[in-house]
Amino acid sequence: MVTSMISSPIPTAPGLPLVGNALAYRRNRLALWMQVRETCGDIGLVRLGSRSLLVISLGRERLKSDLNSERMIGTRAERKSR
Repeated sequence: MVTSMISSPIPTAPGLPLVGNALAYRRNRLALWMQVRETCGDIGLVRLGSRSLLVISLGRERLKSDLNSERMIGTRAERKSR
């Protein structure tokens, strides 16, 4: 049996009481994701009312390398067949 404890909590994006980040999510999702990246880093929680959404973001360099890699080139069907 593997047991582990997270030593530090996942950072949470600042939001309003009760609604959390729901209004910002509705208004401009991209701006919200960018705010989460700036305030929380690569991993952060966004509260949408009573629900929480885990946001995992890649660094710009990693994203560029993934988009330029051979795996990402081609149609979806071609990638699935590999």
